[in-house]
Amino acid sequence: MVQIIPVKNEEDYQLLLSVESLICKETPERWHQHFGGIGVDRYFFGDNNDEIFEYGKLIYLENHTIGYALVYLEEGEYNVSLLSEWKEKIAEIIPLIEKMLHKGQSISTVCNDNLVKEQLIALGYVSQGEVTYSAVIDLDRYIPEVVLSRRAIQYGLGILKERGLKYVYVDTSADNEKAIGLYRSVGFIKCIDVIAYNKEIFTPNQ
Repeated sequence: MVQIIPVKNEEDYQLLLSVESLICKETPERWHQHFGGIGVDRYFFGDNNDEIFEYGKLIYLENHTIGYALVYLEEGEYNVSLLSEWKEKIAEIIPLIEKMLHKGQSISTVCNDNLVKEQLIALGYVSQGEVTYSAVIDLDRYIPEVVLSRRAIQYGLGILKERGLKYVYVDTSADNEKAIGLYRSVGFIKCIDVIAYNKEIFTPNQ
């Protein structure tokens, strides 16, 4: 039986981070040695930042932690990430998340996994197209060129490479053509398709 449990304390938070890291490691062709981005708020705002307790959820099957969800109730948005062994459980998980949201609300999620995309469509979601351009650059293969418009990015990449980083990731809006062109020009390569899906949660009499 699948259960979705709120992240309530520091122990839960650390478990969520460890699951996120495992999910990243399962797809090295996509994330390389990326360890996830959930901890970014604390990186910037300190260990007392506790917003994760408002939207973080751990997903369990019996006694096994199989993934996590980020559920933003007011915005009507959520994201689900599962360990590869359990992705077929998405059809059970999504209805549980939908019950947390408001009836009559238009809800949305993003997805970059083909199996999950199929399940979303089967559950009544409609694709809204690509929303995010996500790309990566391998700093071991990076060779800077002297072009004025690229100089700021090249400077930053050079510093990160000197500090021992292997890969750099960027995200921007899928319709931000200028930024995408700039990223491509210095060697960033698109790594995933981030597609938005939308669904209306109807009230019983609808």
